Amino acid sequence: MKAVYVKHQIANLIPISKIVTIHYFEFEKDFASKGESHDFWEFVYVDKGAAVVTAGKREFSLKQGEGYFHKPNEFHAIRANSVQAPNVFIVSFVCNAKSMDVFKNKQIKMQPKWKPYIAAIIEEGRKTFYLPFNDPNLKGLCLREDAVVGGQQMIRTYLEQFLISVLRSETKEAETKIFPTRETMENHLVSEIL
Repeated sequence: MKAVYVKHQIANLIPISKIVTIHYFEFEKDFASKGESHDFWEFVYVDKGAAVVTAGKREFSLKQGEGYFHKPNEFHAIRANSVQAPNVFIVSFVCNAKSMDVFKNKQIKMQPKWKPYIAAIIEEGRKTFYLPFNDPNLKGLCLREDAVVGGQQMIRTYLEQFLISVLRSETKEAETKIFPTRETMENHLVSEIL
């Protein structure tokens, strides 16, 4: 008799379809962007120093170790605070999943377990694309002739892992309410039987 196997369809919670830009900037202390809006996500992370971010009508400071998710079509800008010259990582990408709603207007404090994802995105980005240093006018990625095999997919998977890890930490409390404990299930069954 031939065995029957069930092939489980893997859920794709955060399917990134395109990477638009990858930047690592070492801005001067008086740098200021003009601002922009576009139909894809942008994540900004201050690796060193501090920066002032505009998101829609709000303006706020991001200190070292903090990041912010700009949702699609949100006007945004970044500038140095005239005191500290910031180093800033920016990645922009396309993801139309409903699960991305958690990231709208989301400011985060970078956890140590997330930093390797950012470092890996930068490393794979440099081995896969020509990433001009400190070019805020970069509007698209140019593939290297000697691009590392699978680099684009590695960038996507590192970014997806980072986002899923952030999503897990943001929804941990909610998940515990969604998935009942054994005791809760037993109490529910007892009350249903009664």
